[in-house]
Amino acid sequence: MPASDLRPTTDKVRQALFNILGPLEGRSFLDLYAGSGSVGLEAWSRGAGRVVSVERDQRFCSVIVQNAALIHADMEVRTASVPALLEHALELPFDVVFLDPPYHSQDDRSRVVLLDWGRIVSADGVIVYEASSREDAPLFPAFELHKSRKYGETALHFFQRVKTVDS
Repeated sequence: MPASDLRPTTDKVRQALFNILGPLEGRSFLDLYAGSGSVGLEAWSRGAGRVVSVERDQRFCSVIVQNAALIHADMEVRTASVPALLEHALELPFDVVFLDPPYHSQDDRSRVVLLDWGRIVSADGVIVYEASSREDAPLFPAFELHKSRKYGETALHFFQRVKTVDS
């Protein structure tokens, strides 16, 4: 992925994200398609108990590691394909999962929605999906869209587990 394809979550959107999420103390946070790592670093700075950032481009991962070291952030950075990592090599579940797949990669955007999110997200957890404000919110099996917010060209979609009679 060329550096020109990096589309960091803007300060305005990041602030809105964390205002909506509320307190993170002790919660686990998974930042998928981490890019610059700003979302995971912000989660750590807001008290998340466990933060894992996943990015397939080694150059971006190196920057995330350097930035985490500068602020003494105790977080894990993984260089991997998101679908492959979630299927096989990550201690699960997480309380908050933030996904920002590349806008131009329909394959990534389509594959990631089909994963078994029920095992990836904790019972009371949330999936936050960042997308172009021009595209519809995806459908995550066993999750329902709780809220959507638009900020210029960016939309944040918040999903929670579908509540059943037993839960």
